[in-house]
Amino acid sequence: MASRPTSLLHLAQIPRLRTNPSPSTHLLNAQLSQRCHAGDLLSARHLLRQSPHRNATSYAILIRALLRASLPRPALQLFPRMLRDHLLPSPFTLGALLSACDDATAELGKSSHGVALKLGLASHAYAGNAIASLYSSLGHPSMAAQAFDEITLPDVVSFTVLLSALAHDNLPLDALRQLTNMAREGLTPDAVALSVALVTCSGAPQTAPFGLLLHAVSLKLGLSSDLRVANSLMDMYVKSRCMAHAERVLTSLPAPNVVSLNVILGGLLREGEVSKAELLFAAMAGERNVATWNTLIGGLARLGREGEAVGAFRAMQGPGGVRGDRATLAVALAACAATGRVRLCEEVHARAVRGGLREDVFVAGALVDCYCKCGAPEKAVIVFQRAEERDGVCWTAIISGLVLVRRCGEAAAVLRRMRREGVAASDGALAAVIAGCARAAALALGRQLHALAEKEGLDVGSSLVGMYAKTGEVEAARAAFEAVREKSTVAYNEMIVGYARNGEGAAALGLFEGMVRAGARPDAATFTAVLAGLSHGGMADEAVGLLGCMARVHGVEPAADHVACVVDALGRAGRLAEMEALAEAAAGGDWVVWEAAYAAVGRWDGAQAVREEMGRARTRKEVACSWTLDGGR
Repeated sequence: MASRPTSLLHLAQIPRLRTNPSPSTHLLNAQLSQRCHAGDLLSARHLLRQSPHRNATSYAILIRALLRASLPRPALQLFPRMLRDHLLPSPFTLGALLSACDDATAELGKSSHGVALKLGLASHAYAGNAIASLYSSLGHPSMAAQAFDEITLPDVVSFTVLLSALAHDNLPLDALRQLTNMAREGLTPDAVALSVALVTCSGAPQTAPFGLLLHAVSLKLGLSSDLRVANSLMDMYVKSRCMAHAERVLTSLPAPNVVSLNVILGGLLREGEVSKAELLFAAMAGERNVATWNTLIGGLARLGREGEAVGAFRAMQGPGGVRGDRATLAVALAACAATGRVRLCEEVHARAVRGGLREDVFVAGALVDCYCKCGAPEKAVIVFQRAEERDGVCWTAIISGLVLVRRCGEAAAVLRRMRREGVAASDGALAAVIAGCARAAALALGRQLHALAEKEGLDVGSSLVGMYAKTGEVEAARAAFEAVREKSTVAYNEMIVGYARNGEGAAALGLFEGMVRAGARPDAATFTAVLAGLSHGGMADEAVGLLGCMARVHGVEPAADHVACVVDALGRAGRLAEMEALAEAAAGGDWVVWEAAYAAVGRWDGAQAVREEMGRARTRKEVACSWTLDGGR
């Protein structure tokens, strides 16, 4: 009969044999070291397994050699054997083993944490740091904090691991508090700790002032010229929209590297400074890497310069370029999708095939999305079906794409197949498909997705509000809105739009006032929705009052769309003199406002003339439309 497997914790309870190493053990360890140094790991493993003289040092020699050879699984398999031999690891051996754990070996890592606690090793900084790092990499910041608390004398590495765990879990203020605790313990942050702390200040408004403080700390410690710190500083300033500060950090560096230049290149493109970005890119000839090209292509695409982005992708393939990766293909496909030109998508697809990335699940999802947005769903379906591996993103891309081209019956069928195969969707992916259902008026599919979100516990509240609101289901939208725990500006906007579209101006205004009381910050889209609701609800006085306090109270400058809503409200109320005065004073020659003015008083010929003039000037205005589904399509 086979013996029952023994748990690591049970093995850890076996009394340790306390014997001094024999001459035979010394000889064994010397032979193991020699074979490991020669790279003969198979022979070394066989020697360890066969020798009766092995001790903890014997195991440590082979474990370290396997880890150096990037063979973590065989190294981890030695740990239970070591415990069966009544031998216990040192904190350094256990720490090295835990550092080798990944998602596939997470359970063994957690069991090893239990062993470390049982044996009193978790309090040692080296082992404790490895335990905390493991939980951080698995996305469990609370467990990482618990492992940190178990360390008797935490060092700089201990605090750095905890900082990283909290930063990755989007807890920037908690992370920065640990930096303060580190100083209270008399520890001085090194370049790595400061770099991690700066990451917590990147793009988070509540931590922006701390970024300036950390910059001052780096100067005081003489670390501001360290490339890791400097690059993190520049990244922080770029994401905080402080390009002047970022460029000053760059000019202060004696020898910036390509990462430094890539950060600045991305920042310039983010700010729309294309000319400066092109000059910097040209100056980087000979230094460009794949990240440089990806930054350029992605930045141009986000600025709406899709043609230039595709041109940059082509140049990347030529002389002076570099071989692209999966991220390159993704940003290039996003640019192609924005153009709507299927031939460009086919060109990038061909590059993926030649580069051996056609089967990559990340690239497959981007291809599916691109073909659908270019009006070629049949090609998208072929890519999807040929993909050897399909993750949640890939499944979501085909469902979203089919919804986009209003083939909702097929989208529903794919969704059912996805659920049968046990594939989980992410919050963001499912929210994108639900938003597509709103645009396609695919309420039935949207309800299926709502049920799926509830079953899987996914947070898609704002998109549900928008879908129900835009398909006329105001009560369902209100219920979805009330169910959202932390109501963002987007959630409020979606509900206000729902009220406005259904002529409930008073409800739209009431929700706006509640939004302000709750501390949510209204944006330009919020005011457009509220003003439209007031106009359709015949509430001209309220519309005029709200327009007047936009900039003064809420810090949002009125745009042509906002003025057009109030012009429409005054026109509907028959207050033509006020309407004309507002249009003349606020907009002058703005066509959107004058179109609203003509339409409000029934001057359809004037409105049409304005629209034609807008067309000649290529001014875009979203056209209203209605959709119904016929046979699931």
